[in-house]
Amino acid sequence: MKILCVLFASLFIFEIAAATSLTGVDDKEKTSKKAQKKYCYLSASNRNIDTGDTYVFTSVFAIDETTWDVEKLDLLERFDEVLYEMYPQSTFEVGIQSIQGIYNSKEDAENNKKQLLQQKVKANCNTAEISFAPTPTS
Repeated sequence: MKILCVLFASLFIFEIAAATSLTGVDDKEKTSKKAQKKYCYLSASNRNIDTGDTYVFTSVFAIDETTWDVEKLDLLERFDEVLYEMYPQSTFEVGIQSIQGIYNSKEDAENNKKQLLQQKVKANCNTAEISFAPTPTS
């Protein structure tokens, strides 16, 4: 009878420990899935064959880091569409290389954008900022 009680008690303790650890995992998953706001800096360029001028178009916008892996191609496609709507006769190089960085604050993204644009201006590129709202996903 003593052995049975010890076995039952240890089984009971094991079940409590397992339930506690599972709850801990769920809490960690819930915490890690909260939206984490970051800022993305996009840049695309266009070179005019006739004049030799290079135009650089940029945009900084807020993203949810937890869904970024899934949504980045949609955002790049939207960026390309906005550029095409604004300049239908032009061809832009928009792709994964258009992502210039992901930043913790909008100020960091804007500062990096300014530095890159200063480099482009020194290289005789024309620059323009494009504002657009990414299509919200449900």
